[in-house]
Order: sequence, then C-alpha cells, then structure tokens
Amino acid sequence: MNNIAYITGTSRGIGKALAEVLLEEGWSVTGISRQQTVEHAAYKHLSLNLSDPWQQWLPHVFAQHEGAKRLLLINNAGTLGEVGYVGHISPEAIANAIAVNVTAPALLMNEFVKSYPQQQKLVLNISSGAAQYPVDGWSIYCSSKAALDMLSEVGAHEVELAKKNNLHVFSISPGVVDTNMQEQIRHTEKKAFSRVAYFQQLKSGKRLADPTEVARQLMMLINHPKEFKGVKQDVRKM
Repeated sequence: MNNIAYITGTSRGIGKALAEVLLEEGWSVTGISRQQTVEHAAYKHLSLNLSDPWQQWLPHVFAQHEGAKRLLLINNAGTLGEVGYVGHISPEAIANAIAVNVTAPALLMNEFVKSYPQQQKLVLNISSGAAQYPVDGWSIYCSSKAALDMLSEVGAHEVELAKKNNLHVFSISPGVVDTNMQEQIRHTEKKAFSRVAYFQQLKSGKRLADPTEVARQLMMLINHPKEFKGVKQDVRKM
C-alpha cells in the first residue's frame, strides 16, 4: 500500500523540496502548481492556478485511493502579495493573496478530509512567524497567515472533540527560508516596508535556511505525527 501526498506550490522553494524528499522516501506525490519542475515516475502534476474560481480546479484534485496506507495534504503555496501600507494596495492584489493564502487551503483541507473518511490522514498548513505579530507593509500576508493558523487550530480541535484517531492537523512555521519570496522582500522599497535592510542582511550573512533542510526536518513530523503536541509547530525547534 502506498503513501500518497498532495502538495501545493511544488514549482520551487519548500514545496518542491518537500516533493523531492517525499519521493526519495517512497511516497507517491501529486504536485499542484502552475509550472512543473519535478520529474519522477511516482510524481503526478496538476497545472492549476489556486487563485482561479474554485469550481475550475477543486473537483479535479483528489483521486480515489482506497488502498493507500497514509494520505498527506501540504498546503504550502503562498504569496507575500503586494507589499505596501494599508490604503496603497490594489484591490486585485488583496483578493489574489487571500485566495491563495486562505481560501485555497480551506477548500483543499475541507475536500481532503471529506474525500478520505476512513484512511489515516495528515494535514500540514505552511504558515509563517508573521502570523503572530504585525509587520508594516505586510497587512494581507500577516492576516492571511493568521487565518491559516486558526483554520488549523479549529480543525485540530474538531478532531479532538470527535475523537478521531485517523486525522492530524498542524500549522507549520518554517523559519526564514531561502526562497523567491525572500528575494521579493529584499527588493521592496523601504517606504513600503521599513525592515527591508534586516532581510537583506539575512541573505548577505547566509542566515537563510535551505529549503531541502527544512523539508528533511518536516519529515520527522510527517513520519511521527503522534509525537508532536500542539497545532503550531516551528521547524527550527524540531
């Protein structure tokens, strides 16, 4: 019986690293992103835009896996969105960021749990430390990641109330990782984001985590979810 993983945002960064590490460990992986960059016999790609209306993509995501040993959903896709102070962000940018960071993970988590009622399931929602405190210029990113945290907490609370032993839900803070999002941050104008110099120093000082190392750390939780207490988990403390 196979272990089956669904991962959003597999074209680069943490999502691609997670797909590659899971494939190395014998999982079958379905990647969901606009571009395919992973090539493997056990990898299936769904070329989808999660900011599109859900009716266009949600019905095509989850296949039947009656014989699967374990099923895993990683809501990794996310966007920093347009950096700027409130009152200076385009409506389109706000709607797009909320769609990718909140609406799509909620739809996928709901559909995932509904599609596989009997199998062992694990949901990892990739959040951010920015969900815990205000960052100027990041109003939509901070608030959307806070919403993802609460989605995870409520899901885990419902599991506990229903006494389900075949579902675990976690919200993951991966730390500061060397991804395209970090590059976007470093090229932000200071008037839109006062802490840009700090993030530039993280890169120049080689203090950004490698996506593959983050993925390997997360494998401890994926392989042993019952050993981790609490919904919110920080990769740097694993």
